[in-house]
Amino acid sequence: ETDAGKFPFAMAQAGEYRTVTFQRTYSPRRNLVVTVPFEESGTQAAVYSAMVGAKEGYYAATIITPKRLRNARVRLVSDGLTAMSLPTRFGDTDPYGQIHVTGRYSKPGVVRLRMRDASGTRFTVPVTLSGRRVKTAVDNPAASLWADKRIAALQTSPRRNFQPDIIRLSQRFMVVSNFTALLAIPQEELDYYRNVLAKQKVQTNTEAVGGGGGDPYIAVRAPEDAALVVALFPDGDVKNLHWNPAKKLWDGRFDIPFGTPEGEYRVTIIVVHKNGVRNQFALVYQNRLTGPTADRERLQTLTARPGCPVSVSVEGENIARATAVTPWGERVAMTTGGNGRWQGDVTVPAAHPVGSTTVTVILLDGAHNSTEVTIDLEVE
Repeated sequence: ETDAGKFPFAMAQAGEYRTVTFQRTYSPRRNLVVTVPFEESGTQAAVYSAMVGAKEGYYAATIITPKRLRNARVRLVSDGLTAMSLPTRFGDTDPYGQIHVTGRYSKPGVVRLRMRDASGTRFTVPVTLSGRRVKTAVDNPAASLWADKRIAALQTSPRRNFQPDIIRLSQRFMVVSNFTALLAIPQEELDYYRNVLAKQKVQTNTEAVGGGGGDPYIAVRAPEDAALVVALFPDGDVKNLHWNPAKKLWDGRFDIPFGTPEGEYRVTIIVVHKNGVRNQFALVYQNRLTGPTADRERLQTLTARPGCPVSVSVEGENIARATAVTPWGERVAMTTGGNGRWQGDVTVPAAHPVGSTTVTVILLDGAHNSTEVTIDLEVE
């Protein structure tokens, strides 16, 4: 640059020396200052690329540079091999931080990613795009990453409504958007994810949910800096899960639509990590249309003296919560001892008259379907 760039120059290098040649006659009015741009060394890149068909390829590159960058921008030099990469603008990066770029290409070859930032740092990274072929775009991880970036750009574009384009991309590349759900997961994949749920560190607080009732809870242990965690439902609904700082996990609640038949209800979870990597798995709930059941034949009449505690117990199936309610207004949350048995202690008031009364136990399943059980109590 010379005098704020008004007089451009050409530059050549011979050994350790550089020669600056002005493009026209120039007489500086003050001391001449020449700023020579140079490229940083030590930059590295890793790339995955594969082609689908004859002229449709997708790549994903990760660039690591030892320099801190401010408002970095990338420009692709491809000699006609590929279209513009995504994204083209980045924020500030730390030294040896990762910069992720995705794109399409039409044939194997070498492209160059040139990056510069607001401080003048410049570097070029060669990226080799392979001729390896896969059957479909879904089999190419780089294609899914590119579709994610493309959909994100379309969803935020103010120019026009890109909903049809977004739906088309979502359906073809099987990625999540605001308008579609990723439901076309092969059965063998669903079976696989069911078998490895424990390894994926996924948990729910209930296995029984009801037909349209209650608010079942989903908890997913994914990194706090994940870009997106969503739950996809069989009816096509998409629900974003939110980071819960108290529990240090992503969670949310949902309702099963009324009219859903009893049986398995599958919820697909997709975690989009900060670096673009996606994990997906299925949670399987049991949709129950009836309340919990109690073994009434095992109920026995209780006896107690005024001012004394008495143990109340119930056995049954599909019980998520149990509460004992007394005529004198006491409510006790019962605890489970396993095998469907719930127990709690209530205390008969000292002034309670001698005679017969009852204790009511309210049983709830995971969908808030309820069953009431009445137990006789003799105050002696």
